[in-house]
Amino acid sequence: MCSLQELPASFCKLASIQKLWLSQNAFTTLPPEISNLEELQWLWLNDNRLQGLPSEIGMLTKIQKLWLNFNQIQTLPREIACLHQLSWLDLSDNLLTEAPDELSSLKNLTRLDLHSNKIRSLNPKVCAALDKVTRLSLHSNDMEYVPEEIGNMTALTWLSLNSNKLKHLPKSIGNLTKLERLAVHINELQDVPEEIGNLVHVESLSLHKNKDLLFLPRSIGNLHSVKRLSIHECGLCSLPAEIGMLSSLVELWLRCNQLESLPNEISNLRSLQRLWLDHNRLTCVPSGIGSMDMLQELYLDENQLTSVPQELVNCKSLRKLFLTGNPKLITTPEIEELTKRGITRPTFF
Repeated sequence: MCSLQELPASFCKLASIQKLWLSQNAFTTLPPEISNLEELQWLWLNDNRLQGLPSEIGMLTKIQKLWLNFNQIQTLPREIACLHQLSWLDLSDNLLTEAPDELSSLKNLTRLDLHSNKIRSLNPKVCAALDKVTRLSLHSNDMEYVPEEIGNMTALTWLSLNSNKLKHLPKSIGNLTKLERLAVHINELQDVPEEIGNLVHVESLSLHKNKDLLFLPRSIGNLHSVKRLSIHECGLCSLPAEIGMLSSLVELWLRCNQLESLPNEISNLRSLQRLWLDHNRLTCVPSGIGSMDMLQELYLDENQLTSVPQELVNCKSLRKLFLTGNPKLITTPEIEELTKRGITRPTFF
């Protein structure tokens, strides 16, 4: 960290330089002479006080990676469209209110970071054009909808839409069949489209903290690769039986919903290691849970349980069982057995 107020003129004479670190300074502008750096490929300008970029930035036609995050940029110059070799563009943590049309000219982009701005909607033209992007971060903006054109970004493997104001997801989300991670938590989702079931390579899906989300589509059962599924702090009243088809699931977060019962098929989750069901309205748990050989942690506290299935003692890997806050729960031989094994304690219930 140098805390330079402006870029020294001598830097702009380094015509052959390929990588330049200028992060963590106090630049508010860049000189037009930056265009002299014709061989530049990687440029770090993050953590400055830039309010914009000079039009001459378009002269850096060999640049491949550009970090502009943590500045105060409100708009981009039209000349940004000339950076045809750009593969990585980080504009996160700025003051952008839109993704301008010019970004659609950056055909070689594979990573685009736009999170933590003030973007209200995603530009359909940009979505339609950037079909090589594999990682797109849009979380922590002010977005109220996602255009159907996002379905054209079929190379995506990582998509973050969390911490916005989304009420729905477009059906075209189902076109993104290469997705491995999808984050849409902390929104205002009212439903999840059936097309979510096309995302057969997703390993992590976060839907939590969407308080108006009451149901899941049956197609959720098609997500055979998902390992971590978080749907806590929503308004779920029930689960589809198809949830038992998630054969790779390791962690399932369902805490703080309105669940009164569970489908018997949940016992088919043979790879599950941690299951959060606390703070619901459950009165019982399927007996088949005893066949979940990989289950290590089971959170059932703050429900309406009157008993736990005797089959729980058959869970070979069970190490933690939380039962506190179930006032009607009766101590049974099974609970006593689990207590002896140090899995749960009488003070928990």
